[in-house]
Amino acid sequence: MSVLEFISNYRTETFDIIFRYISYCGEITVLLPVLCILYWCINKSLAYFALFNYFISGSVIQCTKIALRIPRPWILNSAFTPVESALETATGYSFPSGHVQGSSSVFLSVAIWCKNRFLSIICSIVTGLVLFSRLYLGVHTPLDVFISLTVSVITILVIKHFGRNYIFPRTNKIAMLMIAILYSIGLCLYSYILVYWEVSSMELVADSVVFAASLTGFSIGVYIENRYIGFRTQCFSFFMQIIKILLGIGGLLLINYGCSLLPLHRIYADSLKGFLVCIWATCVFPVFIKLVQKKNYSEL
Repeated sequence: MSVLEFISNYRTETFDIIFRYISYCGEITVLLPVLCILYWCINKSLAYFALFNYFISGSVIQCTKIALRIPRPWILNSAFTPVESALETATGYSFPSGHVQGSSSVFLSVAIWCKNRFLSIICSIVTGLVLFSRLYLGVHTPLDVFISLTVSVITILVIKHFGRNYIFPRTNKIAMLMIAILYSIGLCLYSYILVYWEVSSMELVADSVVFAASLTGFSIGVYIENRYIGFRTQCFSFFMQIIKILLGIGGLLLINYGCSLLPLHRIYADSLKGFLVCIWATCVFPVFIKLVQKKNYSEL
């Protein structure tokens, strides 16, 4: 807490705005388009690498959050005041940080995968800025953010070595699908048991339930795409890549809007949205990409 109190002495309205926007780079609203662009247009292998790192490290983080149930800094110390504008996305428990896990797992995956030093430096700087932003905003302690960073880095290094060389080339995709779904069911059940026992609340376990729904959608979508679709990221022109991105993200926005209209509790609406968004991004929209590719190649 002493570190957060020291940093809070240097807050200004300008810095509050700057670091609030930097913090967005750890939220799914920014990470999802980045991952989709990698997956649809640039390099599916890199996208898989980043996505697996995101979901595996996220699984560890979400389990830890609801297992330890450590409150946010302003709850631990009522005299401490976070930046008010950051409270909207400071949901769930404090330890470890989901924002740092999200940004580090995605951006450091790109940094390690790519051979471009400039891009690697930029991705590393973004990760560092997101980490510091969570401290500046007062929504996480140093332990929260550095444990998340450590989990993401370890996951990336393990997947880079074992995943690319030994596991993924010969993996049993059905087994991976079943493991992911069973894990998601277990995470949801544990979350609801905590609520039933009145150890926690629906609001505090919501992030874990939404994550489980997203992981299920991702796992099913990746399995279907690998087994039945197999689209290519290449297009005939840069203009067509832009059109592809706009249409794909447009679909994500429609899903987001549609789910917001449903008369459901927020946790169920967000869970459905997470599931549908992952299904759309990984297999439904790729079907349209594949159909367009077939049509264009047949006209050559």
